[in-house]
Amino acid sequence: MLNVRAVATAVILFSLTISFQNCSDVGFSTGKGNKDVKGAAGESFGTINQPGAFPGMNGVNGISGGHFDLDTSTKIYAASAGTTNHHEHEYDKKHKTTIIDFFNLIDPGYDNIQSAIPTGRRFVLNVVNASLSPGGVLDINGSLVGVTGFKRGQVFTIGPASVAGDVSLNQFRLGFSPDVLANNGLVPTATSCVRANDPGKLGEYRNGALTIQALDADNFTLDPATGAASSGLLWEANVFWHWNGGCYK
Repeated sequence: MLNVRAVATAVILFSLTISFQNCSDVGFSTGKGNKDVKGAAGESFGTINQPGAFPGMNGVNGISGGHFDLDTSTKIYAASAGTTNHHEHEYDKKHKTTIIDFFNLIDPGYDNIQSAIPTGRRFVLNVVNASLSPGGVLDINGSLVGVTGFKRGQVFTIGPASVAGDVSLNQFRLGFSPDVLANNGLVPTATSCVRANDPGKLGEYRNGALTIQALDADNFTLDPATGAASSGLLWEANVFWHWNGGCYK
């Protein structure tokens, strides 16, 4: 005789399994799930666990409740003795975007990454102070990764790669959801503190600003105290919430 209760239980368990799988898929598509992301050469860039979607964050009037500033530089400076090559106040508001395209920085004077790094030069990417700005999401050749999940190691080039395993970098962006400030996803500090490279609350590089660096793959060193380059820097960008509360300390 058919056991009706057993059949019904099996059907319910199967339905729940399918539902959980579907929920997981939906979570990833909205950027709220966790998924290991592979780059062009199969390397793992880390996990996405940030709120919001990318690149659907574009086309808005910047982030809500404040604004972010953007600097670029190509030199290493001592603590409290620095500057940057170019700075723009309210980058998101002026350009009505929450996305920074490092191949196409909008304001004249910025160091676009492909202009700062010679074609064929081998480099690695480095993310500094990610824990202070966990709302940042990187787009690396179409692969998405939250800044806190980024793993350094893959070697890139501008233009065709000539070494096996290296990857040609042709798309590189940083984005934020519009509500990044409400979610404590972007560090607050002041322009003068970041540009001068004043140490942050715990000695952080560039006063805690979210910093994206490109380092000479064959000849770089990192400061063990800050995680920023102490040699071999080719290019960097600094992003922060420019608030009215002064330095991050």
